[in-house]
Amino acid sequence: MKKQLVFVLSVLMKMRQQYFASLKNRSVIGLLMCIVILVSFTTKVYPQTEWTKYEGNPVLDPGPPGAWDENVVVHPSVLFDGTTYHMWYSNYVNALCVNIGYATSPDGITWTKYDDPTTTSPPFAQSDPVLNPGEPGEWDDARVSHPKVLLLDTTYYMWYSGSDNYISSGPSSIGRATSIDGITWDRDPDNPVLTPGTAGSWDNPRVDGPSVIYDDNAYQMWYSGGDFIAWRIGYATSPDGSIWTKADSLNPVLDWGEPGSWEDSAVAFCSVVFDATNYEYKMWYTGIDVSVEAHIGYATSSTIGINENTIVQTQDYLHQNYPNPFNPETTISYQLPENSKVELIVYNLKGQKVKTLINELLSAGEHSVIWDGRDSNGNRVGSGIYFYKMKTDNHEETKKMILMK
Repeated sequence: MKKQLVFVLSVLMKMRQQYFASLKNRSVIGLLMCIVILVSFTTKVYPQTEWTKYEGNPVLDPGPPGAWDENVVVHPSVLFDGTTYHMWYSNYVNALCVNIGYATSPDGITWTKYDDPTTTSPPFAQSDPVLNPGEPGEWDDARVSHPKVLLLDTTYYMWYSGSDNYISSGPSSIGRATSIDGITWDRDPDNPVLTPGTAGSWDNPRVDGPSVIYDDNAYQMWYSGGDFIAWRIGYATSPDGSIWTKADSLNPVLDWGEPGSWEDSAVAFCSVVFDATNYEYKMWYTGIDVSVEAHIGYATSSTIGINENTIVQTQDYLHQNYPNPFNPETTISYQLPENSKVELIVYNLKGQKVKTLINELLSAGEHSVIWDGRDSNGNRVGSGIYFYKMKTDNHEETKKMILMK
């Protein structure tokens, strides 16, 4: 099983090697590993780093010979709606991801693949994909893969990788689709919603493998970018899930490791959750070394080390900035129950100080300050998530804001 899982994780990088074209091995999805790779829930997630593999793995197998998903099933995205587990996954055809499938489970272990009763002939005799390549001439008319699905209210939102070429190292972009049942999908008219950077940039010619979180009326995406041989992980934000702004001043937010390390060739295909208990983001990602051996790694982003849920609240009150998201400036208001020394500082997603807005003794009452989106040197900062932390004589509080350009 270990060898099969390593194969699944390294399969993308191994495409560039000629022997991959003769792939005969079967790849499978295991319960805990699939959750690590791509997972989302309808409520807050409190992730752990200690995992126990299910003894009955694998829980989802490839289809029989001749099926659309024979040989390989990979890239699972799983969510739980309170009664049913839903999984979307990719297949491989001639060493390329081509379609996206769907399966449901009452317990996350026993899965039933979607089967359209109107299709009875191979390759769709026993199951059917729910998202296929686009129409000829579209940006994704060759292949679709790496689904990431969220359920918001009663609508499913999928972000996925797509390409108009059959070259494993060719350009790819990220699109979005919506569905009311998780089966019939409508592509976003603005697709692709995230495209590669300009020639010579770190995320050219491919952006791939999106991991998306929705929180505080905004979307955050972590994505793989690179030239297929040397992946890195970038970050982007969006007010609506369709129009995305890359955090160019921070990207890439996760780089490959030092020479000789287990991840010295690439880091890619991550899954990110927000741990509200510790007020930090947690990422599981694929790391690949120069021998094309792949493993799953773990990283955290601790913002500024403040946990809003465990702070002892006093009468001090830090208001949410307005407007939020904002461009080019926003107002931060707060109240003080008594005279106090006040420090109000803006930090970026890496926990680095951007600008001190207030550092003085203030009287009790309501106060406000405007942040113009500039750092302490007067330079405009890039789009993305920022944190503002207020500290008084006996209280600390932190809130999040989003700058959109």
